[in-house]
Amino acid sequence: MSSPAPVVVSDAPRSVAVCICTYERPLGLARCLASLERLETPGIADDAIRIVVVDNAAGGSAEGLVAAHATRSRYRVTYVHERAKGLTRARNAALAAVRAGGEDALAFIDDDEAAVPGWLAALRDAMVRTGAPAAVGPVYPVFEERPPEWAVRGGFFALVDPPGARFAEEGRSGNVMMSCAELARAGVAFDTAFNELGGEDTAFFRALRARGWRLAVAHEAIIHEWVPPRRVAVAWLAQRWYRTGAVEARTQRRAYNTGSGRATALARGLVRLGAGGVLAAGSALAFGWRDASRPLRRLSTLARGGGLVASAFGYERREYARPQVEARQETRPETRPELRP
Repeated sequence: MSSPAPVVVSDAPRSVAVCICTYERPLGLARCLASLERLETPGIADDAIRIVVVDNAAGGSAEGLVAAHATRSRYRVTYVHERAKGLTRARNAALAAVRAGGEDALAFIDDDEAAVPGWLAALRDAMVRTGAPAAVGPVYPVFEERPPEWAVRGGFFALVDPPGARFAEEGRSGNVMMSCAELARAGVAFDTAFNELGGEDTAFFRALRARGWRLAVAHEAIIHEWVPPRRVAVAWLAQRWYRTGAVEARTQRRAYNTGSGRATALARGLVRLGAGGVLAAGSALAFGWRDASRPLRRLSTLARGGGLVASAFGYERREYARPQVEARQETRPETRPELRP
């Protein structure tokens, strides 16, 4: 099967909607909104930027915070209450709000993240420079408590493309800008099949890439993500990698709900389980506890294989079936890594 012709965008976006999907994270949301007020956006006037906050809490708990922010913001601010539970539905509500607003481009940032001043401009510049319909930037962790050495050395909590890369292999909804016109032409939205499973952004960007989209890399479009202590654990990472395997099973070329699709997922999963087990054991014997990040990298292969095999038999972990509210405190521990400029 031949690859589709690359989608090329010739015009620079003149207006942008910055979308934030939020669920019961008032302090994180306030920090995210504050970072947007510090943006430096040459080429885009303040009145051409709109902030869209989609509140997915049943009671609309973020409405007062957003209303208060709107009174002092440099930008226009839109509040959307999406009562139907699930990140997929919240992201689709954001897409609908942007379509109604008519902006040239939309950007996504999460409610546990903060942007550097040059974030939006760097994403826009990458799209203009490459002609790509979308651009993604790196996400660096800010640990709320001192992390173990393996967590930092392994880079498990960072999403960063290789230095010098022009285009990304995978998209991420926590740091992206997209052309609204090209998104409308593609006819792609976030798939509700991933509403409780997670990984909706992986499926979304793979669908766009199958239609000829390239995702430019904007290395200077830096986002910082706050990482709570409960995530800095091998069990949490293993669950996330397991989910990645389940998402892979659903996004492979062969239809997930067919016999051939499940057989493909099973075969891939068994290969990952075998290879991951051997590599993890070998790495543990070679490095032991001198560098725990090395066997953990192999564990990721093992866990993804488990997710593929489980999906082949119809078992999936519905991580977002019951959203967990993470208590947040805006602490500034002296031990946290220095924010990247």
